[in-house]
Amino acid sequence: IGNMTSGGLTLHSFLDQKNEASRGSPGRNAKRPMGACVLMDEVDGLSGGDRGGAQAIVKLIETSKCPIICICNDRMHPKVRTIASKCLDLRFHPPHMAALRSRVEKIAAAEDLSLDPQAVDYLCESAGGDLRQILTSLQMIAYETREKAKEKDWKSREEKADFSTGLKDEQVMHGPFECCKQLLDAHQSSKLSRRQKLDKFFSDYDLIPLLIQENYLEAFRQGMQRGSSPSAEKFSSPHTFSMTKKTSLSSASSRVGVSTQPNDCFVINLVASAACDLVEADIMNNVLRVSQQWGMLPDIGFLCCVSLPAK
Repeated sequence: IGNMTSGGLTLHSFLDQKNEASRGSPGRNAKRPMGACVLMDEVDGLSGGDRGGAQAIVKLIETSKCPIICICNDRMHPKVRTIASKCLDLRFHPPHMAALRSRVEKIAAAEDLSLDPQAVDYLCESAGGDLRQILTSLQMIAYETREKAKEKDWKSREEKADFSTGLKDEQVMHGPFECCKQLLDAHQSSKLSRRQKLDKFFSDYDLIPLLIQENYLEAFRQGMQRGSSPSAEKFSSPHTFSMTKKTSLSSASSRVGVSTQPNDCFVINLVASAACDLVEADIMNNVLRVSQQWGMLPDIGFLCCVSLPAK
């Protein structure tokens, strides 16, 4: 209908042309002022010192005739909710790893960079799907080591070491819920080192122990369904019960071809040991709050995010 009635113009442009024609303006040959658009980035980053900032933006949106685009990362932030009630909510999701990997390989080929596939995967996962950060890392590598790349091929280990210097901090990228999911998922947790698991704890050391306590039984249940429970040889804790006989029976059954699903007694002992870790962490947390011994935080993080997920 718009193409038929206004020749493809917007309603605002169509009315402007009619007003100019009625005033006897020159018409098409006249220069028109270009329209303005206000782009506000990091709207969710309004700090506590910006008192009334969200209300001021809402008032500006209500009274201004100029289009205003507000960009944020945390859509569920209370200040963003106030602004979003007056805006058209458009949500964008990061690209899938397969599409991102293909795009990075094309960019590297166009820039004459020979990258190992494992290094590309590491870069895409570490950047969290942020293509801008990936391009920045590739530019740094190309600028610093282009001459070295002409002489010899890079090793995957060297590429990862170079990429890690320009990547984002994972403690900023992931919230407590995402960190808890990574810690309790056996596949994702196996890829993390002890230092990385401890870093997950410090992303929110108040909330993550509570999330671990709320979901660790469900993680054990899913592990039993997949049959991916840790072996008795790898299991070690100060609360370990006597499991020698059960372990020998399990190994004997595996030799004769019987299913090696974890037995109930072994799983119960694992759950009991995990519960003991949580109890110790809670006692240490109370001592920390009362006596202000903040040096105990790494020990609490080890019990909640390193020792317990290993079970």
